Amino acid sequence: MRKICKVQWSVVVRDKDRGGLGIGSLIAKNKAMLFKWIWRLSLPGNELWKKMIFNKFKPVFENGFPIFSRRLSCIWRDITSLMTTTDSVSSALANNCRFVVGNGSLTRFWSDVWFDSSPLKVIYPRLYILTTKPNATIADMGIWEQGEWKWELAWRRQLFLFETEQGLELSRLRYGKKGVPPKVQSFLWLAVQNRLCTKDFLLCRNIIPIDQAFCIFCENEIETSNHLLLHCRPVWKLWMKFLDCWSIWLMRNKVIFNDGTATFEDIFSLILYRLSNWLKSADKFFMATGTTLIMGPEGIIDWSNTK
Repeated sequence: MRKICKVQWSVVVRDKDRGGLGIGSLIAKNKAMLFKWIWRLSLPGNELWKKMIFNKFKPVFENGFPIFSRRLSCIWRDITSLMTTTDSVSSALANNCRFVVGNGSLTRFWSDVWFDSSPLKVIYPRLYILTTKPNATIADMGIWEQGEWKWELAWRRQLFLFETEQGLELSRLRYGKKGVPPKVQSFLWLAVQNRLCTKDFLLCRNIIPIDQAFCIFCENEIETSNHLLLHCRPVWKLWMKFLDCWSIWLMRNKVIFNDGTATFEDIFSLILYRLSNWLKSADKFFMATGTTLIMGPEGIIDWSNTK
């Protein structure tokens, strides 16, 4: 004789602190067990079943998940469907998987999410187009020298000025806390103290003659900290677009020490790329890139509206 159902099954499977019996969803548990096969496939090892899968289906991994180009068996088709279905269980499993880089031999430098909340090919799309190793792992992108990791980044052509800045940022990637770089913090502190090593600073110490102490941007005034960062007419035009002492300082040093040339369009592009990277470090919900900011301010506006 069939008994009367006294409590809905959706209530029974809830956790005890939510009024259920703590049984849990059998469907969710089954999906979690199947998902574990995907996880095991991405781990290092030479198990026989794994060799068979690799030899037969040739999977390629992206963000830890296998991508198959060949027709799968029924079993593996059902298992891999967990990565494409949009139900709450599958989404929770996929969205809560994160990389532990280890020796870097299983993590792709450009395509996998290992440094920030997005792949590097999304954060630096222009550099991704120019790289000679788009599918390389982290271990393939550098070497250890005297106990320190050194990146070996290679490009298909010589980088433009703002691309060079992005390349330098990429080469300085480290694991750990991110934010405004310490060099920038130190620079701003020296600027507030009026102790930047400007030409006026050197002139007062008799290191350079007065005819070499003029501002390299306007060539009309002695280069002091206040003049360089605030009162110089060409620089003031840049302030009308955006505020970034650090980019002005780096550009000034490039012109002086490397016999370079500078346009304010270049400086403005650098400002936007640095701004986007710093905001991403400070707030994971900031999604705009330097490229999108160059096209318009909508990225910052949309982000500020959420605050």
